[in-house]
Amino acid sequence: MQKWNFDFKVNVTPELGLGKGTHDAIASDLRNKKQENSQEFEKLIEAMKEIYSGSENDVDQVLTEYPDLPAAFQSGAQVEILLKVLKWMFIMEDIVYWNYDGRAKLYNFLKEV
Repeated sequence: MQKWNFDFKVNVTPELGLGKGTHDAIASDLRNKKQENSQEFEKLIEAMKEIYSGSENDVDQVLTEYPDLPAAFQSGAQVEILLKVLKWMFIMEDIVYWNYDGRAKLYNFLKEV
């Protein structure tokens, strides 16, 4: 049985390049990006870390620190879309697991790809 929590839902449509936006689909997208361009992938992880930590919540602002990142990958979702979905998924995890446990689990799962 799968748990569906609709107190807060991040709706990801297939045309965004992340499948249904599941944790596994995002991990798969990250793996593909890592294979495609490992050097830029490290920058993507740093950008993701900024969103995760809350040091900067504005994805567009984070991307100004990594100007080459949006064009660094041809596979999967656009970097901007990926980071914006992750921002809201981290927020969703905060709501579902209000002691930061869920946010940390998602982040740790994704950074290990």
